[in-house]
Amino acid sequence: MATAHVQLLDRVDADVDGVVVELGGRLPRALLARLALERGAPVAVADLLVDLWVDPPAQATATLRAYMSRLRATALGPWLHGGRSGYRLVDDSAVHVDLWKLEDAVRSPLSSDLVQVRSLLSRWRGAPLGGIGEPPFVGAARDRMRRGVDAVRLEGARLDLDAERHADALVALLELRREHPDDEDLLALVRVAEARADMGERAVVRVRAGQVFGSARVPRRDPDRGPGRQGRVYGVPAPIAKMVGRRDERAALTAALDVARLVTLTGAAGVGKTRLVVDWLGGGAASREEHVWFVGLGGAAATVEATAEVIASATGAPHASVEGVAEHLADRSGILVIDGVDATSDAVASVASAVLARARGIAILSTSRRELGVPGESVMRLDPLSVSEACELFEARLVPEARAVDSAAVTLLVDVLGRLPLAIEFAAARAASMPLEEVGSSLLRDIGRSAQVGELPLAGALRSSLDLLSADQRDTLHSVAGFRAPFTREAVAAVCGGRSRDVDLDRLVAYSLVSAEERAGEPVFHVAELIRRAALGDAAPDAAWRRRHRAWFGARAALASVALTARGSSTEMLRLRTEWPDITAAFDCSVSDGDKETAATISGGLLWFGVRAGRQQELIAMTRQACALPGAVDVALEAGLFSTRGFLAYQLGSMDEAEEWISAARERAERSEDHALRGLAAAFSAYLLTLSPTPSRHPTHEVEAALEGIDRMPDAAAAVVLLITGQVQRASGRSQAAVDLLERAGALASRCGHEWVALMAPVIAAKVHLDLRHGAPAVATLLPVIRRAAAHDDPVSLLIAVSVAAGAAAALGADATGAQIIGAVDAIGRRYGFDPRANEPADFELYRRRVREGLTEAEWRTEYVSGLRREPGELVELVLGLATLR
Repeated sequence: MATAHVQLLDRVDADVDGVVVELGGRLPRALLARLALERGAPVAVADLLVDLWVDPPAQATATLRAYMSRLRATALGPWLHGGRSGYRLVDDSAVHVDLWKLEDAVRSPLSSDLVQVRSLLSRWRGAPLGGIGEPPFVGAARDRMRRGVDAVRLEGARLDLDAERHADALVALLELRREHPDDEDLLALVRVAEARADMGERAVVRVRAGQVFGSARVPRRDPDRGPGRQGRVYGVPAPIAKMVGRRDERAALTAALDVARLVTLTGAAGVGKTRLVVDWLGGGAASREEHVWFVGLGGAAATVEATAEVIASATGAPHASVEGVAEHLADRSGILVIDGVDATSDAVASVASAVLARARGIAILSTSRRELGVPGESVMRLDPLSVSEACELFEARLVPEARAVDSAAVTLLVDVLGRLPLAIEFAAARAASMPLEEVGSSLLRDIGRSAQVGELPLAGALRSSLDLLSADQRDTLHSVAGFRAPFTREAVAAVCGGRSRDVDLDRLVAYSLVSAEERAGEPVFHVAELIRRAALGDAAPDAAWRRRHRAWFGARAALASVALTARGSSTEMLRLRTEWPDITAAFDCSVSDGDKETAATISGGLLWFGVRAGRQQELIAMTRQACALPGAVDVALEAGLFSTRGFLAYQLGSMDEAEEWISAARERAERSEDHALRGLAAAFSAYLLTLSPTPSRHPTHEVEAALEGIDRMPDAAAAVVLLITGQVQRASGRSQAAVDLLERAGALASRCGHEWVALMAPVIAAKVHLDLRHGAPAVATLLPVIRRAAAHDDPVSLLIAVSVAAGAAAALGADATGAQIIGAVDAIGRRYGFDPRANEPADFELYRRRVREGLTEAEWRTEYVSGLRREPGELVELVLGLATLR
């Protein structure tokens, strides 16, 4: 017997015994899909009319019948029936509809059908019922399918969890979580999967091996507890204020205690461990337990006897000993919370081991700055708040009269405080009596004070955290606290010196004293300013540390001078942005120590970073300081430093300074006998002559000098020289010579991967087109550059190209768009230190004049002001719109 297959979860299609059925156009497919949705039940003609057409035409009934006749003439005909009651697609064993199979699996989630139907989801793209347009029934039908798909994914994840395929389950659940962020049940299941996957051998394997602490609790019933009666809660403190944030962490606690009987919540002092547990117990967790005991160990002696005595008193055990506590809890069920373990961790570990071995109905939740080290323990680290939650907490704790605060200032403050809830609470209290900008510095001063009567409790808490570290761990924390910004393991090895510190660093991360994350595919670490201040105290890094620090970042700057011009340099830009506070600290250290070589290496090597990151003002100030340092350095290094200063001065519109330092760079380059330095200095000298209203000489001689040794230069340097001399020839009216040089520059840049030249050569070529008022070819030349600069987060290259596009807009008669582009470039350029009037005054003023000539004064003002409000993405869209004009 033949078998029919109908597909609804992707494009609507059908086949019979593997042969595709030609369904026709949009409406026949929609008709088949509508019938398939009813699974064998007939659909009345009147219902089909309103389901297939928003406004049924006069001949809709005849059209519907014609489509039905055509479908019944295909190989699907045996399963398409019609009569007075309407039309239907027969539901029998020879008809296989993917949606039916999906919904069968949802109804019977434990059947083998569920495993089979998951293969259907490989075609799922989130847009079912394709190829039929948007008839009225589609919206509800697609919602139904999405719910069915989600149900199958959820039940499949449950099966994976039951089969201990925790990683597979976690992947599926995280995808669902992104689509349903507010589903509390789903969040709890995600946390279960995370806990089981994270525990790996520490929990799951131990459970399989029969170790008691990793196995599930044996539920027991308290004989005194009647139906509906709440569990007995002992000693849980009442929170003073509503908790802010930590929603995910509360679900994670529930999940952790679902898979382990001993859970330790770790984290730095002030991160909110106790507060989270109290809030979690008050959120319903306690009501599900027969007993909840909350034991605070703050101030308890660090002996097994003293610890057992405190726990015995809290739980009502008649004998104050480890065995006495275990015996007392043996026939009970519930959660024993042991808060503030810290210095008593060894003693608590002894008590916990005894209780878990004897009392199968008990789970233990402890809070500590480090794990207990008991077999079967599940460790959940509590990290600082997210930025949004930290800001929300600060604003929630402010007194009403202090609520009107600047959000950017709050973000900066909570970051300085390491996003630690306790520190934020203190900061909010101080904000009631002092300006917000003084709150952070006042807290940091208190953290740095020596211990004394009346000191800030947070300072004592942080110091007690440091006291728990081993001598090596304290030394490593002190060393890495010298970094001002996120750092890598490689940087630690180079700067901190001596022994390997990898193990110490990992432990400091586990104790939440150092944070770890990934940036640009590389693991990086960071010490919050609050913890940094506590770790350093009055002892700043020594002279040897500072010497290694500036040597490391000097070497990084030297590498960046090459890497920033290469294709794919966005990763290097991100690294430099991250490390900038350390780079500037290394430079300042070089200046104060009179280390001219390192100062010149750092400031001279970061030209392209300054240009692309909009830090020209900062960088030219650094080059000025480096130039002013006494002493001699390698002539090639000095030539590079002077060139950087000259180029930055040009970018910032200081033409006299630019000419002075490019001339000095050229003199040093000639002495260096380096062909690349010579060519670059000569080319830029020629370019500056084209910008001068009264040039002292024609640039021809400098162009010849720049090109003289082109074949003996490295490809990257030769590409830059060809680019600059191409611009010089274009400015001198030699269009064909300019085009020839720009083509050579672009080809060479593509070969050697010089990103800047590859971007700028087409921009200058577009200017050649605009010299002839050819707008369309100019836009076509600019568009790839604009797309590329936008995709690689290169705002300055983007602005340079877009400013030229304003001239193309004028050539195409799109003067209103040109005015908006000019306004946007003016506004956005300020953020990145880009001013086209300084860099290309003649060209930009020409394009600006051409745009204004096509508009009235009122039109110009309206469109220009509109452009001032544009963001970079909108600016790109404006230019893309020019591509449709001819």
